Amino acid sequence: RPLASTAWQPTRDMRPRSTSSGVATPQSGACHRTIARLLASMYRLAAEQGLASAQFSYALFCSSGRGGLPQDDAEAARHYRLAAKQGYAKAQSNYGEFCERGMGDLPQDLGEAARLYRLAADQ
Repeated sequence: RPLASTAWQPTRDMRPRSTSSGVATPQSGACHRTIARLLASMYRLAAEQGLASAQFSYALFCSSGRGGLPQDDAEAARHYRLAAKQGYAKAQSNYGEFCERGMGDLPQDLGEAARLYRLAADQ
């Protein structure tokens, strides 16, 4: 059997498909899930070192439940807060939304939300 018959071949519509070998291909959902898990791990490690952009990105993964993580708004809020305290505008905005809506085990605090939105907008 020729080797080309088992190798990945691009398809016109690029729909997800599996291969007979079970290897993750660019079209398989397994490839995207693997990359998301690796990203979640790398963001978590960098977030633990205090990198604001990683804290923000890890919070996005926690909030959405991506990268094999359970959806956890409380963990997301914690990381948004850490990044917001460092002046990261996107985190200030997202943490402001959490305060505004009372998400992630936070009490609703419209004053804090407004303050965070202003800080983010000023950047």
